[in-house]
Amino acid sequence: MARTLATTLGRLLLVVTSIVFALFVAEWVLRSTIVPIQNHTPWVRGGLVADSEIGYRLAPNQRTVMSNGHYRVEIRTDRRGHRDVFDAALPNPGYVAIGDSQTFGHGVEAEETWVEQLQEMLGANVVNTGVLGYSVTQYEPLLRRLHTEQQPVRVVLYGMSWNDLLSGRVLADVKTVVDGDLVANPAYVAPREDLPLRTRLLSEPVIQRFIYQTAIGLRIRALGNSILGSLGMAAHSVSAASLDAESEHTKRVLLEINGYLQTIGAQLVIVHLANANLSMTDLWEDYRRRYSHSRYFARETLSSWAQQHGILFADATEDLERRYLESGMERTSLILPVDNHYNAGGHEVIARVFQRVLEDKGLADPDDIVPSG
Repeated sequence: MARTLATTLGRLLLVVTSIVFALFVAEWVLRSTIVPIQNHTPWVRGGLVADSEIGYRLAPNQRTVMSNGHYRVEIRTDRRGHRDVFDAALPNPGYVAIGDSQTFGHGVEAEETWVEQLQEMLGANVVNTGVLGYSVTQYEPLLRRLHTEQQPVRVVLYGMSWNDLLSGRVLADVKTVVDGDLVANPAYVAPREDLPLRTRLLSEPVIQRFIYQTAIGLRIRALGNSILGSLGMAAHSVSAASLDAESEHTKRVLLEINGYLQTIGAQLVIVHLANANLSMTDLWEDYRRRYSHSRYFARETLSSWAQQHGILFADATEDLERRYLESGMERTSLILPVDNHYNAGGHEVIARVFQRVLEDKGLADPDDIVPSG
């Protein structure tokens, strides 16, 4: 009996050991060949500071590094906490860029952002105030502060990401800063007992680490999404009605921003930056099976509405897709390795869309832009 039990336990141990070894080998092979893993904490502590009016902002006068293990860029900020490359030899007529991580320049050098590339195209300073994670509700207090600080604000260039389009109800303090890190504000986090069981399970730290920080977990997640897509289902369903409702909130916030800018004689220019799922053809083909909205939802929602309210609007989706197709659908023609943020090439396309809009409306000549007082 004892010998039989020992034999059974020995076989069980061998099976478990074999499975663990096979998983380690599979993880190593996937990471080395197919699914490279990025570091999900690219910031060093101290990169952000709390702000009572805007929620948070970049720490002023800092010099640090941002890296996910596949890129490494320097982050420098000025005394106001802006990642801006100000050129004293150029005029400063009042071009101000607002936006989230795609404007801030996630994963690219400051000179490679669409803001600084546009600055070179215009031959005039374009002040970059972009901050990663910002929502549309944070821009008006930011612009009011800039104007109070005597920064010329004449043409506001808003690089609107897909996230921003749906952020009209996101309060400025929904995120907070702890030890320089951006975290969810506990005041807006629902108690665990009020969440569905599936949500509670998926939010467990060990499950989160497996899904997002292991190659096997990422492949399982991608396969699950693909299966759901083939069945006409979405992992995170977003109905057309909910998209319309969220975009209406965003419109209201944009009208508030535009109303303020009109009082100081400034023009609002919005370019929808799309994202990789919309601008990269092959990713869209997979994405559209899982979500019901149009590829051009932003343009269809905002174009005519913006015109009615004196806001200039353009959609960069087709320009970005054109660059992608011309490259033979090379990922690195638009986005970073192991990250769906735009690289220098994607930022260049966006800068040229802004340049085209400004030229079409007679706003591209710095001599025609009079600083607001």
